[in-house]
Amino acid sequence: MGRLLPTGLAGLLLFAGMGCTGGPAPSVTGNETFATGEGSAGVDGTALHERLTAEFERLGVDPQRSASSPPQGDGNAVFDLSAQPYDPDGPDGPEPTHIRLEWTERLLGDYDQNGEVLASDLAALAQNFGGRVSYRSTSGTGEPGYYPEGSVSSYNWRMARIDGDASGEIGLSDLTVIAQHFGESIDGYRVYRLGPGSIVYYMMPHPQDPSLPFSIGRYESGGGGKQVVRYSFEDIALEAGTYRYFVVPYDIESGEEGRASLAFANGL
Repeated sequence: MGRLLPTGLAGLLLFAGMGCTGGPAPSVTGNETFATGEGSAGVDGTALHERLTAEFERLGVDPQRSASSPPQGDGNAVFDLSAQPYDPDGPDGPEPTHIRLEWTERLLGDYDQNGEVLASDLAALAQNFGGRVSYRSTSGTGEPGYYPEGSVSSYNWRMARIDGDASGEIGLSDLTVIAQHFGESIDGYRVYRLGPGSIVYYMMPHPQDPSLPFSIGRYESGGGGKQVVRYSFEDIALEAGTYRYFVVPYDIESGEEGRASLAFANGL
């Protein structure tokens, strides 16, 4: 399946190419209310509901008629896609080199991490209101300005999911993000690959069920709760050359793709 190239690629130069297999797939547990109590002031949920209603009116959004759609806008592009080669049975074994892709889910406004932007996201916003988030200094690095500091399993990364406008503080401006992205959802990601000798990207099929419209389902992701939602997908390299990848969120109800991932380069 060919498509236009995204602005960024994850590239790998390997000495061994094609085929895929699913990665580790612990269940998402992130649709429960999240509150850490670490540096969060909290705010009355009723007041936030009223403010959200006012934001809908200001933006001309009818929440009763908002159709499901994939994540939209540059801010919803995956920014931490990595592609790491590894040899499961060592250099002398018969098993070919594998490539493990990993990335963090992006869905602005989905503060409770249930895969949809809904009014229920106000609960996480209310309970973490006033919380602070630290971001990397990205000047001259090519990274987006909303790349959180610390490891992906850290409290700071989870709080960054609630800091929808990436201002560094969880507040009323993050309520606007819910209104702007209301109804957007993720059912999984499509992984696109350009292998050695290829001239077009094609979508990698789901390893267990090629009839599915995505390469990996959200139900196969890991994390959630007090951690961000993470995805892991494996490719198999059967020939030498350069492999390039990007990932795109997919919404089943609309049958549409969202924003393609940002750049990540890795080579051997």
